[in-house]
Amino acid sequence: MRRNKEIRYIASWGLAFAEEREMKKLRNWASKGWLFESFGFLGFKLRKGEAQNIVYSLDYNTLDANELQDYYDTFRAGGWEPVCSLSNIHVFSAKPGTVPIYTDRATSYEKYSRAIVNFKWSGLIFGLLTLIGFAAYYYSDNNGFSIALSQVFFIFATLCLMIALPSAMVYCAYRFRKLRLK
Repeated sequence: MRRNKEIRYIASWGLAFAEEREMKKLRNWASKGWLFESFGFLGFKLRKGEAQNIVYSLDYNTLDANELQDYYDTFRAGGWEPVCSLSNIHVFSAKPGTVPIYTDRATSYEKYSRAIVNFKWSGLIFGLLTLIGFAAYYYSDNNGFSIALSQVFFIFATLCLMIALPSAMVYCAYRFRKLRLK
């Protein structure tokens, strides 16, 4: 955790793996006067403010810029204030006792169905690129191609793997959540 007088960055286990735990952690920080402001690298950015007793919740929804205001207004009508959005992840805060955003299994299932889409495709595409890259590396290494070309294929495959593996892990985590809700 990096500290300064007004901003803190705290690590996250990942929303796909520990959503409830992360929302409770943000609530605890808010009670100490550190309010969630945005997502940071592998965690959250908090800003010093007045201590508040609030709960956080999130929604996954891909929206166009012109739909965002109506989307926020819908949540405001239910007592939830938008905190920040990043891609299809939207975080809201409310006073304790506010009706939860998701109250039944069917709507929670839909939430994770929306969350899973991007990770399914990125995991699949980068997984295939990883296989192609390692196959090209193996082929070029064993058939007299230049060492530089072999290394390019190896680096390409490794970079693709660095994207494919986390995407696949997040996809599996959301699939598991969906299966538990069925």
